Amino acid sequence: MKIPFSLKLGNLFFVTVFMSFFFAVLYWKLFKIGFMSSLYKSISIQTIGGDPLIPKTDTEKAIISLQCMIAYMMVSGIIIVSVGLSY
Repeated sequence: MKIPFSLKLGNLFFVTVFMSFFFAVLYWKLFKIGFMSSLYKSISIQTIGGDPLIPKTDTEKAIISLQCMIAYMMVSGIIIVSVGLSY
């Protein structure tokens, strides 16, 4: 018996994961918060769920604004990022 299930991951998935981890490391190193908190913060922003934590410095506001802008442009199709993987 064959189960009719298929999962296809597109370029946007991989770029979203990469950007989430990139900004998580940035928040972790620059603002000295725990890695899991920085990952939660980054994924919340990258998936356009918003940031549950209030930024405390101008630098943090600038980085969060940049990540929000990139995430919005990726989801709305203003910028298209493609990843070429060869096997």
